[in-house]
Amino acid sequence: MRNYTIIIHHDTDSAYGLTFPDLPGCFAAADSWDEIPAAAAEALDLWFEDEPDGASAARRELSGR
Repeated sequence: MRNYTIIIHHDTDSAYGLTFPDLPGCFAAADSWDEIPAAAAEALDLWFEDEPDGASAARRELSGR
């Protein structure tokens, strides 16, 4: 299993925003702290499923190849 850095943003009276610095355009939102893991997993699944330009390069770079 690969680990990815997630930056979590939260302002009063708003949802939690999740961004993945190593994966351009990969982001998610969660209404509560408990929903963050599911939202993050879904965002990663969709990002890699869509294979945006550079996804293969990101995989190689993150795997050290």
